[in-house]
Amino acid sequence: MLVVTGADGFYELWVDHPGEYTAEATLPDGATKRPSTDVVIPDVASYLLDLTFDSVTVSGRVTSEENEQPIAEAHIRVYLLTVGAVAVSVSGSRTNAERAFRLELEPGNYQLRVEADGYAPKRASHRR
Repeated sequence: MLVVTGADGFYELWVDHPGEYTAEATLPDGATKRPSTDVVIPDVASYLLDLTFDSVTVSGRVTSEENEQPIAEAHIRVYLLTVGAVAVSVSGSRTNAERAFRLELEPGNYQLRVEADGYAPKRASHRR
């Protein structure tokens, strides 16, 4: 299901069945994604759910190591590093028209993988 909020952040969503759902949010720029959050919708006629996304902004530009020129259409994939260094994919983005990206992540230990046509993939780890 897709819901678009109004300028005040208000939204209205109808669900067929009560239960567990996952909420995700993308900002109007289309490139910034908030971390997903699990929600429970009870079996009632009406329910008010305030979604609050606690997050850290990770942003940057993807450039060539050779000449430091910005790279278009680079894919950024974010992996949460869990116990035992198992990488679990949690988010992703692409560079925008300015060759930049921006992600909203929950605090944690991450590995970013960047891929672009004609370039070798790169990895970078970050602990927060």
